[in-house]
Amino acid sequence: MEATKKNEQLARQIINLLAEKECTVAEAEEILRYVRQSLGRFTTVRKVEKELF
Repeated sequence: MEATKKNEQLARQIINLLAEKECTVAEAEEILRYVRQSLGRFTTVRKVEKELF
């Protein structure tokens, strides 16, 4: 990951959200793995309005 202000802010927001939801490390890893697989490698992220599962 490139060390930009935008990336640092987003990473901090994601970590803080997982902490607020009281996720365990295992749960957080599973969630992030799911998101990573969903995004693909070269797509633009789009908002999700419907339920994921």
